[in-house]
Amino acid sequence: MFPQLSEEQLSELPSKAEATVYRLCKRLLGDDYTVLHSVEWIVKVPSGRVRDGEADFLICSPTSGILVLEVKGGGIRHDAATDTWYSTDGDGVEHDIADPFRQARNAKYAVLGKLKEHPRWTSTINGKLLVGHAVLFPNVPDARHFHGPDVPAQIVGGNADLSRLSDWVASALRFWMGSDPSIALLGAPGVKLVKDVFAKSVNVRPLLSDRFASDEETHIRLTNQQARLLGLLAGRRRVAVCGGAGTGKTLLALEKARRLAGEGFRTLLVCFNRPLANHLGQQVVGLKGLAVRSFHQLCAEVAASVKRSTGRDLLQEAAAAYPGHDVYDVHFPFALASSLELIAERYDAIVVDEGQDFREEYWLPVEMMLADEEQSPLYIFFDQNQAIYSRASTFPVRDAPYVLTVNCRNTRVIHDTTYQFFRGDKTDGPELQGVPVETLCAPSRPAQAVKIQQYVTKLLTAEHLQAGDIVVLIANGEHRQECCELLTALPLPRPAKWHEESPGDSAHLLIDTVARFKGLEAPATILWAFDGLTREQHLELLYVGTSRAKSLLCVAGDSASCDDLLRPRASPLSAP
Repeated sequence: MFPQLSEEQLSELPSKAEATVYRLCKRLLGDDYTVLHSVEWIVKVPSGRVRDGEADFLICSPTSGILVLEVKGGGIRHDAATDTWYSTDGDGVEHDIADPFRQARNAKYAVLGKLKEHPRWTSTINGKLLVGHAVLFPNVPDARHFHGPDVPAQIVGGNADLSRLSDWVASALRFWMGSDPSIALLGAPGVKLVKDVFAKSVNVRPLLSDRFASDEETHIRLTNQQARLLGLLAGRRRVAVCGGAGTGKTLLALEKARRLAGEGFRTLLVCFNRPLANHLGQQVVGLKGLAVRSFHQLCAEVAASVKRSTGRDLLQEAAAAYPGHDVYDVHFPFALASSLELIAERYDAIVVDEGQDFREEYWLPVEMMLADEEQSPLYIFFDQNQAIYSRASTFPVRDAPYVLTVNCRNTRVIHDTTYQFFRGDKTDGPELQGVPVETLCAPSRPAQAVKIQQYVTKLLTAEHLQAGDIVVLIANGEHRQECCELLTALPLPRPAKWHEESPGDSAHLLIDTVARFKGLEAPATILWAFDGLTREQHLELLYVGTSRAKSLLCVAGDSASCDDLLRPRASPLSAP
């Protein structure tokens, strides 16, 4: 049966009579029959005009030929004086209908004509092909009323013929075959020809660029859970929100900061990663009342402001007070806290993204930047699994965090790969299945670089991706310079160019480290230079690297490392 229709689909067919005949064909005709339902075509008539055509059923028997079957439901009446046909529905209402026998006959010749147009016609059919027509009235008790010189008994059936449908079809085919010795059997090749012409399955893979565009419409929608959360945040002063990769934390942080600024709050959106801060800042250019900074960028700016206004160099003072301590982890937050004792730099509300990467020392100056340390809103978004900077932190929020549980960034394929490395609350995968993870395997980094360049060239030329849609992420930052030199020495099709470290325009293909790209995302991500990084010791790094891909993830390395990275395993890592 073509197409394969479920009972639900059959119940929705406009013609209940056709649904009845479909069920009977499926149940009563032998397995050697092939039945096509609701066949349509377009033909050019001799006058040059184009006409549509259709047949209710094509019943194909390899041992004889094709029966074009027209089905008319309801009560049937023919007015010979006007040569008009009528059908009466269940409510007793009469409707004009086309002459069913003329319809079936015209369809027969059109079907034969369409088959002859196919290039395989001459090699498939050796002789005259049997194509006959018949009409079935499922709701008419006795079809003998319609017999006539142009309607032989063998090609018209009624309700009484339904239970013996197989015999009735065979009789109609025998009638059309007659005793003509030149008629060729349809055979299995002929049945295949009919299917190829009237029920051809087509599978043309869409360009990845088109697929990514479709995926993006799904990615950018807030889930119902996220929409509810934004409403919840409106009524609370201090909230922590956590979730795994792709659950929309950054999207929510940005949207909450936008709303606060729109409500008149002087708002700060602060994150750990400078490239992420740059990206978020570009999203809100021109929005009054909202500042976007990385934490260390904020420290440097405020300390510079103090130096201009008072002459004191607080970073130098911090270095003197804490000699030998880390500049970014100790000196910068100390300088920021000291600055706030000297200037009135305050915000009505602060939104923190990437809270998992903030050290204990960061939170005191963050709270000090609030206009009212007790009442001003403070919202912290964090991933309980991401800690690739080895931070440890207790957030200044008393209530338990709100947990996001739906991945709305990645495809299901990427989600399943990423969440093998996840430790935290269960996160549901997205509905979007996506394309399989690609692997580029070679024994050495120079050979891997060549494979990456060839693969990227294919994405740019054959799949029509923009260079800006693709990012190459280096897992092991120690190999960043070598990897960049290997890739930038290889050409890309114009106008695409390799671009190191910071995102460029659509013609620039970014090469960066996983650590620097944390918090960002790209439609297509190639993860490279993870050879030798064990899953057990580098869970967070592999988690972040694989989760940056929205629609396409490709891993490049030696065969053993690629196999180990992608080998499915039940992960014991999720928290109970």
